[in-house]
Amino acid sequence: MTSPHPVPPEPPAAPKNGTSPSPAPLDDARPTLTIRAAHSGDAVALSGLFAEWDYPRTPEFVRLSLAQLRPEQDQVLVAQRGGAVIGFISVHVLPTLHDAGVLAKITGFVVTQVARRGGVGRALLHAAEAWAAGRGATRIEIISGNRRTEAHRFYQAQGYAGTDQTRFLRALG
Repeated sequence: MTSPHPVPPEPPAAPKNGTSPSPAPLDDARPTLTIRAAHSGDAVALSGLFAEWDYPRTPEFVRLSLAQLRPEQDQVLVAQRGGAVIGFISVHVLPTLHDAGVLAKITGFVVTQVARRGGVGRALLHAAEAWAAGRGATRIEIISGNRRTEAHRFYQAQGYAGTDQTRFLRALG
């Protein structure tokens, strides 16, 4: 996914007080959302998104991490609107021994707070799913911290289901 994919802006969400939203102007002035592959020039913006996600990373760390990715099995996509990177998703594909097909794993996913609830996350997720399917993935998983309940509701609304598995982690070295 090296070419940008414009995503039309979504209409504003209905207010929570039950009233109807004002009709959107016919010439929506909001810039088009573009989903594209991340590159080293995005390191500062990605560093800021990592900080919003409670994983502070320096731009240099992000640059080095991007350089280590293997294009045939790793992809970082960014959402850009009006020249600003407002979200990212990282997805990886790997064959597994215990299941048929290839598994895709989303290992990072954040949309800046001010751009949430506007279709950015959904556009990133769909782009990651399409990229993974294009590499033979037959299923995709997201690991999300227990405290991220708002994100869990979003994933469920997108058709993801919780599992009965527990994740274990151990640092090496």
